[in-house]
Amino acid sequence: MNTEETSEKIRLSILGMRCAGCVSSVEGALAAVDGVTSVTVNFADHSAMVRGHVDPELLKQAANDAGYDAAVMEGLEDPSEQEEQELQRYRTLMKKASVAGIFGALLMSAEHFNWLPEIGSPAGQWLWPEIALITLGIMVYSGWHFYSGAIKSLSLGQANMDTLIALGTGSAWLYSCIVIDYSATLPTLAKHAYFEAAVVILAFINLGTGLETMARGKTSSAIRQLIGLHRAPPAWSEMAKNWTFLSRKWAWVKRCASGLVKKSRLTVFYWKAIPHWMSLC
Repeated sequence: MNTEETSEKIRLSILGMRCAGCVSSVEGALAAVDGVTSVTVNFADHSAMVRGHVDPELLKQAANDAGYDAAVMEGLEDPSEQEEQELQRYRTLMKKASVAGIFGALLMSAEHFNWLPEIGSPAGQWLWPEIALITLGIMVYSGWHFYSGAIKSLSLGQANMDTLIALGTGSAWLYSCIVIDYSATLPTLAKHAYFEAAVVILAFINLGTGLETMARGKTSSAIRQLIGLHRAPPAWSEMAKNWTFLSRKWAWVKRCASGLVKKSRLTVFYWKAIPHWMSLC
């Protein structure tokens, strides 16, 4: 007997995939678990189909170690765990996007209207380091899932979208700190901080990921409803049963009515024949 036919099928919902490199990372992490015979990752609906004889908890742990959240999908009839996980992720991403976006908008407005002192000035020597620390805190809050994913990917010898985001925002923050510390030796045109760029990038990426999660959830729900409509014509079957019952009852009523009509005709005949019988007497 074929091994594929005897092996169990386990479907996982994978959260955190952002590019084709993430698909390779998830496939490699799940395939490395003992007992797995094949792995198929679908980036469109963020799911993975695993074949083999393996504990689902080991698969979830392998996905978490690779930097992704995983949940076992029991089937189309019970998708509550996946929906709850995606809803929680959507709310978290919206909070992170709001915090980073508000701070980035305030910082951009302050720089645009020259509300902030110049870098290297007496007032800027104590204000800009404070802005750097606040920016670092917001980056950790709004983008830690990107940075942790990049670290895990690099530890596996791979690179994905998390690596790109971490390099971009981290470079902007690090360069701005260098400008603050060495402003006296830098040219005038180079004395510019890019803290707002780092947090705004995180805000837009979190916003886009959250909207994608919400849209994917609505699409999955619509597909499940369509499948449910295709699967379940119990209402039609019940109507057919009721129609059969009614037709049988109607046939019984017709038979009873025909019998009553025959009896009534005989009764009328007998009553009409009584005077004739009496005259004969």
